[in-house]
Amino acid sequence: LISGSGTSTSTFGETGEGAQAKLEEVEGVVRAKQGAALAALQNKQASLEEQLDNESKEKQTLSKNLRRVERKVKELTLQVEDERRQSDQYKDQMEKANSRMKALKRQLDQNYDEMSAVNAAKRKLQRDLDEQIEINDSLQRENSTLKTRQ
Repeated sequence: LISGSGTSTSTFGETGEGAQAKLEEVEGVVRAKQGAALAALQNKQASLEEQLDNESKEKQTLSKNLRRVERKVKELTLQVEDERRQSDQYKDQMEKANSRMKALKRQLDQNYDEMSAVNAAKRKLQRDLDEQIEINDSLQRENSTLKTRQ
């Protein structure tokens, strides 16, 4: 029994050594795979950190550009409002000028009408005067004729 058990212990020891070697080999493969996986994860982490840094820089640039565009929009909005106010003022001035021009045209038309009436009255007075002069001349000739007959 003892010798049988020694043989079996020795076989078991050899088998245990083989298993130990196999275990160490498997552990080495696992370590190598874990190392490769760890290196891949570290590379992935570095890549993601770089990507995050680039995206952060891009976000800062976009934010800066957005603020610049918003300032420009605000400036242009103020400019448009100023121009609209000026336009409204110009419209008011133009309406006042048009109103004044219409009033002056009406006054000019009235003056022309009055001038036409005065000219018509003048022509009538001239005709009346011419008629009176003719009557006077006629009466003077008649008077002269009567004086010479007497």
